Amino acid sequence: MKITHIWSVLCGQSIINSDNNQISLLNVMERFEINAVVQNSKDFEKDINIAVAYEVVSFWINSSEDKEVKGIVDISVKNPNNEERHLFSTEFTIPANTKRLRTRLKIAGFVVKGSGIYNFIIKFRETEKDEPKEVTILPLEVVVNKVIQPDSSKKVN
Repeated sequence: MKITHIWSVLCGQSIINSDNNQISLLNVMERFEINAVVQNSKDFEKDINIAVAYEVVSFWINSSEDKEVKGIVDISVKNPNNEERHLFSTEFTIPANTKRLRTRLKIAGFVVKGSGIYNFIIKFRETEKDEPKEVTILPLEVVVNKVIQPDSSKKVN
């Protein structure tokens, strides 16, 4: 392999300093807590769509410095029931004479079924034809606080 994965982090935001090209990772995500308010207990069986923006930031090294190399990163999430949901795939290029590259993958929204560990699985492949190889797993603990709040608009006589 010409591209080597070094690390990946799940965070709320990353900022690159334009003066020195250093990156700051803000709000690194290890645990996520939400309050789910529903009208009845059956609603807890449904998927919960969370409006949250986050990033997967990865660091890659080019072992063929003198040549341009390309790769594809695939990201999916496994919920506590071991069901895997593919989020997306994206291509990236490390230009010739460049030793390293960071990828910043911005994601909007997250779907949960309940509390537990959600594993973000990062896979890499050099071409579309290659089988993706898992390079890391980023665990995120999700805590869903379930609150039942009956519909107050329905009056009982």
